[in-house]
Amino acid sequence: MLILPPGPIPIWCTFLVIPHLRALLDVHAVSHAFRLLASDDPVTSGVAFASLRSAVWKKILRDPTPGECADFLNGKKVDEFARESGDQLTHWSRTRHSSDRLSKFLKFE
Repeated sequence: MLILPPGPIPIWCTFLVIPHLRALLDVHAVSHAFRLLASDDPVTSGVAFASLRSAVWKKILRDPTPGECADFLNGKKVDEFARESGDQLTHWSRTRHSSDRLSKFLKFE
């Protein structure tokens, strides 16, 4: 629960809160992607993995392996992942950018 002081919020408070909100949004994006891929429902996890493969295919222009899908989500930026073109805004590309930002603070394995 968020408790705010009565009256107007001082401007300096917003500068302290915004970076933390960005980190929370990044955590939410990564955890949501994990929940989709690890769903107990085979239809949900199958559709999620198929859409992830489609996003990776658009990035590397060939059928990706599961390892390449993991590299994509982990923010790999070398070899075929270094191309700027083909990176369309999808749930998976947002997850990729979120995990890249969070990797400065957390180690994903």
